[in-house]
Amino acid sequence: MFDLIEELSELVYIVDIDTYELLYMNRAGRDMFGLEDISNIKCYRGIQGKNEPCEFCNNNLLEFDKFCTWKHLNPVLNRYYLLKDKYIEWKGRKARIEIAFDMTAGEQERIKLKNTLNAANLVNDCAHILYTSKNVKAEFNEVLRRIGEFLESQRTCIFEITDGIIDNTYEWCSEGVASQKKDLKGMPVKVIDRWMELFERHECVIIKDVSELKDSRPGEYKLISDQGVRSLIAAPISSNDRITGFIGACNYAVDKLDNTPVVLSSIGYFMGATLENFQYIQLLKQMSYRDSLTKVGNRNAFNKHTSALKRGPKCAIGVVYIDVNGMKLLNDQFGHQKGDETLVDVANKIRTIYRSDFIYRIGGDEFVIICENPDEDEFKLHAQELKSLFALEKKYAVSIGAYWTEQFENIQDVLYKADEQMYFDKKNFYHGKALSGRYRHDMDDVLEMTKPGALQGMLEKRMFHVYFQPKITVNRRRLVGAEALVRCERVPGNIMSPAAFIPVLEESRLISLLDFYIFDTVCSYIQAWMDKGLEVQPVSVNFSRYTLTEKNFVRKIQNIWEKYRVPKELVEIEVTETAEEDDFNGFLTVIRAIRKSGFTVSVDDFGVRNANLSLFTAVDFDVLKIDKSLVDDLGRNPKTQAVLFAVSDICHKMGIKLIIEGVETEEQLEVLKDIDCTGVQGFLFSKPIPADQFEERYMRN
Repeated sequence: MFDLIEELSELVYIVDIDTYELLYMNRAGRDMFGLEDISNIKCYRGIQGKNEPCEFCNNNLLEFDKFCTWKHLNPVLNRYYLLKDKYIEWKGRKARIEIAFDMTAGEQERIKLKNTLNAANLVNDCAHILYTSKNVKAEFNEVLRRIGEFLESQRTCIFEITDGIIDNTYEWCSEGVASQKKDLKGMPVKVIDRWMELFERHECVIIKDVSELKDSRPGEYKLISDQGVRSLIAAPISSNDRITGFIGACNYAVDKLDNTPVVLSSIGYFMGATLENFQYIQLLKQMSYRDSLTKVGNRNAFNKHTSALKRGPKCAIGVVYIDVNGMKLLNDQFGHQKGDETLVDVANKIRTIYRSDFIYRIGGDEFVIICENPDEDEFKLHAQELKSLFALEKKYAVSIGAYWTEQFENIQDVLYKADEQMYFDKKNFYHGKALSGRYRHDMDDVLEMTKPGALQGMLEKRMFHVYFQPKITVNRRRLVGAEALVRCERVPGNIMSPAAFIPVLEESRLISLLDFYIFDTVCSYIQAWMDKGLEVQPVSVNFSRYTLTEKNFVRKIQNIWEKYRVPKELVEIEVTETAEEDDFNGFLTVIRAIRKSGFTVSVDDFGVRNANLSLFTAVDFDVLKIDKSLVDDLGRNPKTQAVLFAVSDICHKMGIKLIIEGVETEEQLEVLKDIDCTGVQGFLFSKPIPADQFEERYMRN
C-alpha cells in the first residue's frame, strides 16, 4: 500500500497527534518541502514553517471512520490545498493522516473572479458617492478609504496639479500609518515628468518595487522612498482633456494588481468630473459675494452685511456713497475697457482709506462703504480724505455722499441719506463743471424732470420712445426675441441716453411712471404686429427695483395688459436680482407673484455683480440674462468660459432660457457657439433701434 502512496503526486503525511512529530511523508511531500530526512521534525515546523503548534490545528475534530475535509493556503509553498484528515493506528500509536490535493489554479481563478466582482462593485459605489456628493472633502476621504481597504493599501491619496505645482490635497491612511500629507505640498510638476507622459496616454504608473529605481531614477527613488513607500500605483485624474491630478495607492496587496489599474483609472475619471463640478460651484459661490472686476464685495455681499447689522440705541453707523460721474460717456468715448480700468482705480483708491471687507460695488458705477460703530470725527475725517484723494484725479471724477448717525433702526434710511448727499454732490459737479453747452442743457433737462408734474407732461407729449434691441440665435442668427429700451427726445433731434435720466428718476422715486408707460407701449406694439400678421417673438421690459417694490405692482401691469390682451408669453418682465436691496426673500416674492399672474420672468444682469446660486433653487423663473461684464474678456479668460458652461448646463437641466448680453466681437461669438444658449444680444448684431426699423429689419424677412 505504501508503495502506491509513495508514487502519488499528492502530498501524504502521517503525524503523531501528541508530539506533532512527522512519522511519514511520501516522496511528493519530501520533494515539495525539501525534506530528505523527516526524523525529529515537527509537522508545524516542516510543513507550515511555524515554531509552535498551528492555531488552526484540527486534531480534536478528527475521527477514525471518516475524513475531515477543509481548505488551506500553505505559507511555505504559497499554494492552496484541499485537505482530508482522519485518525489511524500507526505502529500502535494514534496518529493523523493527511492527504493534500493541490487546487491552486482553481482557487486563484476563484479569487481573481471574486476580486473582479469586488472591483466592479467598488467602482460603482465610488461613482455613486461622487455623483451624489454634497461634501466633497468627506466624500473623497470615504472613496480613498474604500480604495485603500480594497487594495489592502497602507495609504491612498489624491494629488491636484495647479499652475505647475503638485499638492497632496486628500489622504487616507490605514491604522498605525503616519500621514505624509503636510510634507507633500508645493512640489514642481517636473519631478513627475515621466508619470505625466503616462497619464497623457491614459496609462497608470506601476512601481512594484521602489528599490529598483535607486540606480535608474535616483531623484524619483528618493522622493518616493523618503515617504516609506515600497510599492506604488497611480492613475490620472483629468478634466476637459487636461490632467488635473492623480490618485495613488502605496504598499498595496500584489494579488490585486490585475484589477488595480482599471479600478483607479475608472475612479480617477469620476473624481475628475467631481472636482471640475466642485471648482465650478466654488467659482460661482465666489462670484456670489465678490465683484470679479474690482475685487470688492458685490451686491449680494452688501445685502448679507446690511441684513446682519445690529440695530439699537448704541449702534452707530456711517455710510459713504460713491458714484462715478459720466461713466456712460466714458464708455462711449474710450470703450468699456477704459471704463473697467476706471472702476478698478476707484476701488483701489477707496482701499487706501477703508478696509476691503467694508467696500461694496452695488451697481455699474456705484460703491458703498459701511462703517460699523465708527467715531463721528474719525468717520468724517476719513470721508474728507476720500474726497480730497479723488479731487486730485484728472482722468475722471466721482460724487461722494457721507452720512453718520449714532443710532439707527433701518439701514435703508441711512443709505438713502448718504445717497441724497452723493446726489447733491453730483448736481454741484455737473452745474459747476466746464462742460459743453449741449451737455449742460441735457443735464438741466434731466433735473427738470423731477419737478412736480413735469415727467407726466413729457409722457403725454410722447417725448419718450421705445427702442428695440434684437436677441439672436448664435448659429443661424435668427430672431428669438427683443429687449425694449427707452430713449428721451425732449428737444427734436437730441436723443438722450437712459443713463442720463434713469438714475435721476430712480432717486426721485418717479421711475415707475416711466416703467409702466414703456410696458404699455410695448404691449401696443405687440398687438399691432400681430394684427399685421407678423411673427412676434417675446419682448422683455425692464422694471426698476423701485417700481418692483411698489404696492400692487402685479395688479398694475395686469390692468395695462387687459387693454391689449396679447399672449402673456410674448411679454417678459425683466427684473434684476437687486430688486430688494437687503431682502432677497422680498425679491423672490415679486418673481412668484409675476409668474403666478401668467407673465414670463427674465432675471437680468446675472454675472459679476449678481450671481447668487440660491436663486436657482429658491424660485422658478423663465429666462436668465448673463451680464455684459462677464462677456467682455470671454475670448481670453478660460475661467469665464468655465462659468458660462456651468451656468448653461444648470439652465439647460432646469428648462431656463439663457440669453447672453454685450456680444460685441466675432471672437466672443465663436466661443459662445460651444455654449448651449437660447440667444445673444449686443452691438455685434445691432444697437437698440426704433420700432419701425426693428419691424422692417427683423420681422419682415
